[in-house]
Amino acid sequence: MSTIRSAHRALWGAYALLALVHLGALLADADLIGRITQPMFAPSLIAVVLTAAPYRSRTTGLMLGALVCAWIGDSVGQVPVEGAGCSPSSVSWAR
Repeated sequence: MSTIRSAHRALWGAYALLALVHLGALLADADLIGRITQPMFAPSLIAVVLTAAPYRSRTTGLMLGALVCAWIGDSVGQVPVEGAGCSPSSVSWAR
């Protein structure tokens, strides 16, 4: 078996393990673990795509761009916004 093929399978295994840990964290209401594992999905899929498609096509480039955008969205969504005026008491429907 080639080195890239074995790396590709190992990366899929790591992705599956990450998904199981994340789902376990969601089921156990372990917010910290869930917030740590969520931004790790896109980089692990980027690694899978890079090992699966050694020749870059337009489709591969678009897929990698979409995964980078997903990674940014998952990472930025974890950053708390202080002083944004979004406390539950300031929302009109919460009154």
